[in-house]
Amino acid sequence: MAQKIKISQVAICVPDQTFVTENLKKHFNLDFYQDELKMDGNFSASQNSVYFTGIQLALSFNHNIFSSEKIELEFITSRDTKHWHLEMMKNMEVPVPFLSHLGMYCSDKEYKDICFEMLHYQILQSTKSHSHSNKRADGSERHYEDIIFNTHRHFGFNLKLTRKI
Repeated sequence: MAQKIKISQVAICVPDQTFVTENLKKHFNLDFYQDELKMDGNFSASQNSVYFTGIQLALSFNHNIFSSEKIELEFITSRDTKHWHLEMMKNMEVPVPFLSHLGMYCSDKEYKDICFEMLHYQILQSTKSHSHSNKRADGSERHYEDIIFNTHRHFGFNLKLTRKI
């Protein structure tokens, strides 16, 4: 039986997340949490997968834009030339925002079950985070394992699974 997915994240890749979030704040009074993420992992914009360390992304989050507070809006700006987002932007005449992925925060079991079902899709990214500038409310570090499947042609979006480690 197929595992049910529950989307909890909408992520948009933007050339400059500060510009976007400042405009959303100005026009719609939306506040965003800022985070600088460092991670290691495999990235593949084509059929070849390459392992990189210290990939840097600038992230902005809002948990109040959707009617459910369980859905997070995330803007991503790659600070690293090795990330697959930049491969996508290289093909654009003028870099414009695009949907990076829809994501689901999962339990270990959900992560394993859904990964097994998705084996026939190319993996765009398989990473482990090792540094977030924005800590949890209790001050502890956040560490995640992520996998993004190239499902855009079949679903209209790439699917990201995230589990805490």
